Amino acid sequence: MSAALFPPEFFVELARQGARQKMGMMGERPEARRGDQVPGFERRRWQTGDRRRHVDWRATARLGYPVVRSLERERGGHLCLVLDRSASMAPQNPNRDVAQRRLGLALAWLALEEGARISIFAGDAQVAQFSGWSRRAAVIPFLENLSAPAGTDVVHSLKHRPEAGSALHVISDPWCSAETLQTWSLLTPGFQQCLWTSLILPEENAPPKQSLALQPAEGGPSMQVNLIEDYAHFQNSWEVFRQAQREGLTAAGFHPVEVLCKKAELDAAGILRRAARHGAL
Repeated sequence: MSAALFPPEFFVELARQGARQKMGMMGERPEARRGDQVPGFERRRWQTGDRRRHVDWRATARLGYPVVRSLERERGGHLCLVLDRSASMAPQNPNRDVAQRRLGLALAWLALEEGARISIFAGDAQVAQFSGWSRRAAVIPFLENLSAPAGTDVVHSLKHRPEAGSALHVISDPWCSAETLQTWSLLTPGFQQCLWTSLILPEENAPPKQSLALQPAEGGPSMQVNLIEDYAHFQNSWEVFRQAQREGLTAAGFHPVEVLCKKAELDAAGILRRAARHGAL
């Protein structure tokens, strides 16, 4: 599944985006310092009070005495990445689901490269924690093995207390309810930055001009819509709805971003370029 979900062209574009971000941050990136956060690359002799988990066992075996990795402060802060896994993420086809996984990997990968810690909340799955540059590849199987989207909107409680400098990024669809946003508005003040990326399908943005029988992905009565004669009215209503959603997200404390997702098998690199263009990456 990895080759289909994350093909070579995805990683080529991911490397381009990483290089672009590094160029944009030249002169602003803080240096790592000794501190009390995570093991770094430098090593020293073990001292009384050092934790067992910081022992470098390979270096210890090679040198013949206990060695620990010196501690560094994390440079990239903490990113809470929330993936909406409700049924509306994959209505009839997997294009939005795949786009979400790809964008999620890109965000986690680039943040880990910058020294951040990542907490990923995805539906009913246990919260996944990642830290360290070498842990980038560990995000891949986590995203590959996510359950298919199902159920209704879930607001993750984020039970840990957000630390100073924490960032929040939600990847969802454009159908978030007002009740859900009201709940989110109680959580966003605890974060320094809050971004909400809505992934929009082409058929939502420009449905076919015909009579359609619509069934809500998350339950509810079906409806018959005639777009043969009322297409202009639909387009106007769709724009009004999207504007209302953007205003609702802003009121809840988010910076709203919209990204169009296309046919999954043709869009591994394109989703990253569009996300970067709109400020979601």
